[in-house]
Formats: sequence, structure tokens, C-alpha cells
Amino acid sequence: MPDQRKRSPQRRKDNSHSGRAAGNNPSWWGPFTDTDPQPLPTEEAVWHLLVQHYYGPSGRCSARTVEESALANSTAGPLRKTISFHPLGRNLHESLVASVPRSVDTQDADDLCPWEEPDAPDPQRSLAPLTWPGRLLTGRSRHAVLLIPSADGRTVTDTYLTWATRHPALAAVDPYVVMNTVKTGAAAGNRYPREADAARALWRDLDALLLKSDETSGFHRPTIFADLNDLPEDVRAALRVRAYGFDQDGQQVDRAWFTSVTPPILRWTQERNPAMAHRISTCRKAAEEVADKLGFAAAVAWAETTSPPPAEGRQVKVDSKNPGSWRARAHNAYWPLAEPTFWRLLSEAADQEPYRAFVRDAEQALRAAVGAAERQQKPARAVSHALGILRTVLPPVPSGSEHRKEAPV
Repeated sequence: MPDQRKRSPQRRKDNSHSGRAAGNNPSWWGPFTDTDPQPLPTEEAVWHLLVQHYYGPSGRCSARTVEESALANSTAGPLRKTISFHPLGRNLHESLVASVPRSVDTQDADDLCPWEEPDAPDPQRSLAPLTWPGRLLTGRSRHAVLLIPSADGRTVTDTYLTWATRHPALAAVDPYVVMNTVKTGAAAGNRYPREADAARALWRDLDALLLKSDETSGFHRPTIFADLNDLPEDVRAALRVRAYGFDQDGQQVDRAWFTSVTPPILRWTQERNPAMAHRISTCRKAAEEVADKLGFAAAVAWAETTSPPPAEGRQVKVDSKNPGSWRARAHNAYWPLAEPTFWRLLSEAADQEPYRAFVRDAEQALRAAVGAAERQQKPARAVSHALGILRTVLPPVPSGSEHRKEAPV
């Protein structure tokens, strides 16, 4: 069952603050100008406020003067370019209960959200420790946002966006994000939030939500999902996952935002159903490995088609910086095919080897990427070679075994 996804239109490289015009930047959601501003409904303005606080850009902003020093730049929001995952129940009550993380430490008696503080936050004061839950979840913003209401309070007529603090951000792990682990190099062992990718389907992250975190997996699941096992069985079995992703760079480029919803998958956590959790992980890894091999095979086919014949005994060199157009086309064709294959594999026998099914999808995607060019002799020879490369990912069949015969690839 595929995930359900909504996306925003892609945006140009500008700091247009979630689609609203700012300064001389173009407007994408209507004919608005600085000389004729259109008020925004308050409920919509609140969404913009939240997006700015968590995903806002770095760089130029409205100038803010503090003690005769005027500064006009800010650092990026704490969740910028990330994807977050949230339990989704059968109704609002279940969603709210399931989405409240368990405190791992004793709650600080002085823990306050920024709007609960007796005084406005002082930009010169050192940052308060990240206590649970208010400051951790709401007190890490790098931006200060002021909404100007209309006389009746039903709309917002103007907004000021500026920096909130010049102090370094405090280290924290958001309970709704997957933390990837660096495996090699000088930074090995360091963790960083998984980035959003509008072209990446949500099923490719399922094992990061279902498997227990460990140092060998390369990721740590959101801590919110470790808290769900204590919920009543009927509630937990019905839970789905809603993802919010903001495909951005680390500074000012906003490419797209999206939401996705899974089927009820949390009955398959490793704690509740370890066999299914590992089956999901096995199938996901197979799909990714086949995709990597497909990309290499498509690049080889492109190089053999477009490059002069190599010297005798040598192979055509693949340019990693310019792999040709077939690789991207092949991946674009492969992932929509791989998704229904993934869900079908989960509903079939657990011992069925997944690589062969994904290789069939990859073959179809490769031929779709090459298209009519395969009718010519040189591309046809290159595609034949690429298909051979692609099939090297298939595991060997044990000799003398009585394994069920698979359809030929």
C-alpha cells in the first residue's frame, strides 16, 4: 500500500518566506506587492510563524538593534531541511496522546516555553538550558517573528522577521527525527538529523521507525516511537505515521515541502513483531542496493554509447560528475515500480528472496530510461552489458538445493 503524499510546488532560489512576497522577491501565491499588501487569515499566519521558527532560513533579515549594534542576519531554524515523523491515531485524541514523548529526565520546575516567560527573551542573555519539555520542543528557535494583527484580530496585515539570538545553538535531539550516524572518517560516530528529500518515498524510511536503535544500523529511530509500546493494543495497532518534510538547503533555498502518511505499521515494531520488522529492513535494503547498482549500470551504458571506443583491453571510463541522463531517468522510473513490489513482498512468504523482484523492476526502468535509442546497435550493446552488471546484485542460488524456482529475470 503506497504512502499518501502531498507536496508544495517547487520554488526559486529566493528568501520568499514560505511563499509570501518579501521585499523585491517574486510572489508565488497571488498578485501581492509591498504597495498593496493583502492580509492573511490569522489561522494561516500561525502556520507561517511555525514554519519560520522551525525551518526558517539563515542570512539576511530585518535589522534588529540591540545596545546600539544593528545586525540584519540570522542562523537557520533548528529543524531546517529535516523530515520529522509523528504518530497518527484514529482521531485527534489518540494522535495527541501518542505524540507526547516520555520524559527521560525529571522535569525542571522552571521549564517554560518562550511565551510563558515573564519577560520577553533577551537576545543578549545566554541561552537557558534545554529543559523538558518546553524549552526542548519550543525554545530552540533562531528567529524572532512579530505578526501585526488587523483591528479585529481576524487577519495579519504585516510581519517582521529578524534574528532572536547570536549565541551558539545548544545540542539537542528532537524526539520526532531520525538520527543518522556517521560510520567512517574522522567524524565517525557523530549523529545528524536525516534530511528531507521530496523525491524519496516514505516507505524507504520504515525500518528506521520500526527497528531498535543500535550502532550497527547507522541510524537511531525517533525516540517518540520507543514510547508507543505502552499504549493499549487496539490504539497501537491502528497507529499510522505522518511525516513532514522540508526539502531545503542549509541556508536559503526552499525546494519543496511535503507530507506523507503510511498504513498502520506500528504493530510491526521490533519489540512487537521482530520477524516483520526485520523483513521490512531486508526488503528496503535490497531495494536500495538494486537502485545503486541500477545507477552504476545506467552510467556505464551511457558512457559506452557516447564515448569513443576505448583502447583494446580497456573499459570505458565512467565520469562520476557527468554520468549522463540515463541514470536519473532510470531512478525516476525505478522507484515508482519498486514501491508496490515492496508492499507485495511484505504480504508474501517471509523466505522469498527480494533481490530478484527488485531487479525485474530495475531492468524495466533501465529500458524505459534508454527508450527508443535501444533500437540502435551501439546503445543495444551497451544496454545488454548494463543488464549483466545489474544482475550481479542477485545472490547466488545454493547448489543442490530444493529452493522454489523463481521466474527468470
